[in-house]
Amino acid sequence: TVKHADGSTSTESEVNVGDNERHITAHATTEGDDLVLAGVSGLVKIDDRRTLTGGYEHSEKDGNTSDKIVAEITDVDGNLTRIHGVDYDVQTGVVTVRQAFTQKSEGGETSFSASTGSDGTQTQKIDLSRSLGAGLTATGSLENLLKREGLGSAYELSTEQKASLGLD
Repeated sequence: TVKHADGSTSTESEVNVGDNERHITAHATTEGDDLVLAGVSGLVKIDDRRTLTGGYEHSEKDGNTSDKIVAEITDVDGNLTRIHGVDYDVQTGVVTVRQAFTQKSEGGETSFSASTGSDGTQTQKIDLSRSLGAGLTATGSLENLLKREGLGSAYELSTEQKASLGLD
């Protein structure tokens, strides 16, 4: 339990049953006497590369209620991580399919994520992280890097530019 400067309190509780290959976790957060977040999640390790996770989360904050069911498979193959998932928002009835890929290299990391919802929403994002040496790292989205170079899309990049960004 944490007592805040304004006199309010918040409490976080979690219980985990199982091991690194199979477990179930339940958690809850209260503010004062009000339950604001509660959920249950689980993990099953399928094999050396893949895990299946899923869960349910309920939250209530400022009169807004949210219930979400999530499932995803994570596949780690050396320096490449793939995540495929699906979310279901109970209040809106929207199903969202997600995928993400992260490629690690000696010089940094390139990540791509995309999602499509049954309500027509779509997102896509590419993030880049590169080592600059001496303990410094540069990070940014592909969109911001393209704007800096005065380009409208990744299609305008030369083969050399794509290789230097890890996009080849």
